[in-house]
Amino acid sequence: MTTPSLPLTIGPAGTFARVVDHLRARGYDELTVSKALGIPSIFAFGSVRPETLTLPTAADDPLAFLIRTFLLVERISGDAVRAQLDVPVRAAFEQLGLLRPDATGDSFTAPVLLYPVSEFWIASDVHHNPDDSPYTPPPDAVFPAIFPGNLRFLRLLPQGTYEAALDLGGGTGIGALVLSRRVRHAVSADITARATHFAQFNRMLNACANLEIARGDLYDAVPGRTFDCIVTHPPYMPSPDDTWIFRDGGPTGERLAQRIIADLPAALRPGGIFCAVCAAWDTDEAPLEDRVRGWLGERADEFELLLGVETEMAPAELARMLAKPEHGPGRGTVAEWETRFREWKLERHVYGALVLARRDGPGDPVTLRTWLGTSTTGADLEREIAALRWRAARRAAGTLSSILDALQPRLADALEVHVTYVKGESGLAPSEAILATSEPFRSRTRIEPWMLSLLSAIDGDRTPAAIHADLHAKGVLPDGFSPADLRTFVELMLERGYLETIAPPTP
Repeated sequence: MTTPSLPLTIGPAGTFARVVDHLRARGYDELTVSKALGIPSIFAFGSVRPETLTLPTAADDPLAFLIRTFLLVERISGDAVRAQLDVPVRAAFEQLGLLRPDATGDSFTAPVLLYPVSEFWIASDVHHNPDDSPYTPPPDAVFPAIFPGNLRFLRLLPQGTYEAALDLGGGTGIGALVLSRRVRHAVSADITARATHFAQFNRMLNACANLEIARGDLYDAVPGRTFDCIVTHPPYMPSPDDTWIFRDGGPTGERLAQRIIADLPAALRPGGIFCAVCAAWDTDEAPLEDRVRGWLGERADEFELLLGVETEMAPAELARMLAKPEHGPGRGTVAEWETRFREWKLERHVYGALVLARRDGPGDPVTLRTWLGTSTTGADLEREIAALRWRAARRAAGTLSSILDALQPRLADALEVHVTYVKGESGLAPSEAILATSEPFRSRTRIEPWMLSLLSAIDGDRTPAAIHADLHAKGVLPDGFSPADLRTFVELMLERGYLETIAPPTP
């Protein structure tokens, strides 16, 4: 079901340019707007409380006029509009449908949000009425691109250079716009006419020549075509119905993600990368990463898989969230959701980044589940996939041990060591040591306290063999701890991000 009318008008390029020139000249950029609103970034806009702002009036300040009109969605007097927009600029805003006068021309409203994000200007559906009357989004509403989930999606987008990229369920088009900076050709695809209309408008507004807008049900929007970068931020909220296309992902929330991944082998080129920011389930039968391999079917072994977890939620916790009134009436009680989750044998709701990299040669598939750091980027995900491939290939070739022997590892900058001491007969003695790092991935590992001597000896100047010889001579190592044991320790510490090094050429 779609709404019968669409806001905005796709006008000539010159009209878009006039609007953009005005926005730029008035400082309507992410940094300036965020500072005016008192928020750290535009993605924190949801925390803004208009009644607490001390913005100038729309008539008195050009930037306040734009913020009040296009972000706070206030009704603006005709006098303020005429004071802030000269006749040609006002005509451009009206021609594109960004401003609408009332019947008398005494006041104007914006039928859409218009905001700066990631160095673009983006239009999307409003989320409240200018008169504060009750607002219900249309089923095909185009969700704003200025909330934390979208920030995470944009930050985790692949950052390599690719020939062709596809954003499935592209909404406003912001994902494909960001990708368009690094790819030769980008496509934003969505199932609804409303989303493709907004994305086309945003493409024109940002004069993005290498962005294509397509409409269709997932890959049907680009039939027969292949890409070397595919991304998606699909609906993943469990729902008994499809009230909102941008949100609802079927009974378990996995419907769209499963369909996208099942058809991925036909659309992703060898050597290509796929990234989804979404949520799905660990079940009592298999963890999510194994279930994803099942969705890939017979070609699952062609893909490396990295699951970067942001949060995990117990079914009971998610049930309480889904039963809240803001998720809509008649969508189920806590008890009903808990019963459904129990019947479906769901154990943990996992939210984060799912990365699949398709090999362009033979090899055994590699799978890793890790925790995202607070500032993990798409580049971090790509490097981790490359490292997984590198280690697996060297291990299969029998050369990993000799490579590790030649390394000169050093402690990672983000390493933290937490030591617990207990009182003994001769004073305080360490009883437990935990290694932790938060960037680029979160990790915690318990080690034996004596291993702290190993870490202290890893200085970036010596190989594992040299370190072992030194510590053995000093009597620090326990009996039977061999050079091979130290090599295994170094390998584990590298994999978990506690050590770092630049690998030497492969022997």
